Amino acid sequence: MAIDEILARKREAEATLDAVREEMSATEGEFLCDLFAPLFAENPEVVAFQWRQYTPYFNDGDPCAFGSYHEDGDILVYPDGYDPDPDDGPCEEDAEPSDDLDIEDGRFGRLDAARVKFQQAVSVLTDDDMECLFGDDQMVTVYRDRVECEEYNPG
Repeated sequence: MAIDEILARKREAEATLDAVREEMSATEGEFLCDLFAPLFAENPEVVAFQWRQYTPYFNDGDPCAFGSYHEDGDILVYPDGYDPDPDDGPCEEDAEPSDDLDIEDGRFGRLDAARVKFQQAVSVLTDDDMECLFGDDQMVTVYRDRVECEEYNPG
């Protein structure tokens, strides 16, 4: 195969990937709510799935490269004893979610398994996808019905 043909195929693949990323970006990540919907349904005490993504400012001599830690994300849960009402929003003011999974009564293992399922579901996306979707220096939180980003300072 001639080098011109290979380069043309490469440009075509890159253009297709760029178009898909633009389409994903236009959704502002809302498709993640659909991706996680079955997992939220299986785990009613889970409020959200959250991760941080950023470019480190210092990397011990290695190049500083953007990283999305979505595959290491955590679930946020309702406080122990709170019974979420499906008619309420995902977070009532008196029931802020907690990332504290030091839960007794056997729920810890089940919630840890849920966390792994959320991580596996989102692992289909790459760091490049996440940077395109949400940008750099962000804490991304996917709730049942929305995606929120807030500025994150890794320093």
